[in-house]
Amino acid sequence: MTRSNGRRDLSMEPTLSIIIAAYNAEKYIAQCLAPLTEFRAVDVEIIVVDDGSTDNTEQIVNSFKDPRLTLLNQSNRGPSAARNAAFRHSRGKFILPFDADDIAIAENWPSMIAALEANTDAVLAFGRRSLIHGDSSEVPSLPSTRAEGVNDAAAFPRIFKGNFLQNTGTAIIRREALEAAGLWNEGLRVGEDWDLWCRLACLGSFLSCPVHVMGYRIHAQSAMGAPIQKDFPDPALEAIETIYAHPMVKHATGASRSTLKRKAIAWQTYHWGTRLIRNGETFAGAKKLSQAITLRPSLLIHILGFPWRRLRSLLALSGITEAISRGRLMGYVWGACLLPASGL
Repeated sequence: MTRSNGRRDLSMEPTLSIIIAAYNAEKYIAQCLAPLTEFRAVDVEIIVVDDGSTDNTEQIVNSFKDPRLTLLNQSNRGPSAARNAAFRHSRGKFILPFDADDIAIAENWPSMIAALEANTDAVLAFGRRSLIHGDSSEVPSLPSTRAEGVNDAAAFPRIFKGNFLQNTGTAIIRREALEAAGLWNEGLRVGEDWDLWCRLACLGSFLSCPVHVMGYRIHAQSAMGAPIQKDFPDPALEAIETIYAHPMVKHATGASRSTLKRKAIAWQTYHWGTRLIRNGETFAGAKKLSQAITLRPSLLIHILGFPWRRLRSLLALSGITEAISRGRLMGYVWGACLLPASGL
């Protein structure tokens, strides 16, 4: 079923199509849609695909009376299938995939669109995110940066070693590039965004924009927040196999393919180890970190340098006086080596 909340002028192509996959999202979908329906800086359309929800997701979406908002319904087929359905219904020059439990900082999107308009060889522009924990409706601020948006020449081959874009919602994609890359892989439910970024990197450059564009929510049902145990297989390893089996990636990476794949597995093993530690599986997590170092010895330097990076991030956000007064400095210095920093 397709439903629009008012008249849509189908003769006009919006600048930006915001596509949202929603499954049992009643708890957060209103917080997600509110800033989107208030955004007027560029012409947008908002397409929500209810992916077979059994809660009140549909009713909440229907409560937003915005002619730019369209609701699609389908049986539960996963986030990739939902995004593909939304894309096929969209008309925008640029595409922004967004998750139903996250919160947009939409006022910073125009600078990303302007960067894409000025750099026609770029396939996407990406910004920065902060983390929202639990049910909060507040998006934490990020430390300011002096860096200007640049054509990120290092994105290729860096994206093949690890998903530095982090998650859906940080990137605005050029429509033609998304079509050429082949949309989202519906066989993947984890790492489907990374798989797409790698195929897009085969087609053109990425633009790094030093703007805060979203808050990514971590909760018990999110990809990063879901509890895991030592016997759980890492589903992202399947994504790595899928990435490196794709003909576009094979051609683009050439003789470096085996080395890049090894580094990707090492990075993912490291991240899985830190997640195990956060979930109380200290021994299993430490074992994974050891495996990661074996695959890529330079990770040892990265791990040893983590307390300083975490401390620096804390001081940038809280200020040294506040940090000392709360007695958190030494706690971060001693404990940070076991906890991954966001955005690093």
